[in-house]
Amino acid sequence: MASKIKVDQIQTADGTGTIALQNQLSGMTTASLPALGSAQMPTGSVLQVKDAYISDRVTWTGTVIYSGLQVAITPTSTSSKLWFQVNADVSSSGSGRKEIYVKYGTTGGDNSGTKVGGQSQIAQPNNVDTNNMGHTSISGIITPSSTTEQYVKLILHNHDSGTGYLNYFSSDNSTQLTVMEIAG
Repeated sequence: MASKIKVDQIQTADGTGTIALQNQLSGMTTASLPALGSAQMPTGSVLQVKDAYISDRVTWTGTVIYSGLQVAITPTSTSSKLWFQVNADVSSSGSGRKEIYVKYGTTGGDNSGTKVGGQSQIAQPNNVDTNNMGHTSISGIITPSSTTEQYVKLILHNHDSGTGYLNYFSSDNSTQLTVMEIAG
């Protein structure tokens, strides 16, 4: 049996007045409440979160390659910003400098796009031929100024000789890319 409260007035806490209801709540249901969409969210609110993982070991000796890790996200407003973070275990053997960074654009699955800040360089001293692993984290802000689907992807760059490894010990590590749309 549903309970009902029937009152004509509610008295204020200090007892100095009353609040008249006059059916102001009559007929209100959750279905009649307005929906709160991304347009009503204040600046700085997180509108959506997407992430992707890759646990396979990726080896690179070429100059610039796509890692296989990307997130596709469609901003809900042209004023939105995209915040990204990558957490990765990266290793290098031989001499040379390796770099990982993020690109974004409207094409996925390749190394095209606009390079954004937040890059990590992994340097090895000359004549080193061991796999030294280090954890790296990079993050930054993307301002696409568009509601077109954006691909945020991890790119691997070999500046010199030697080999770079992403997830050298693939059974223990994975690289994660997280992208959040932030209301602008």
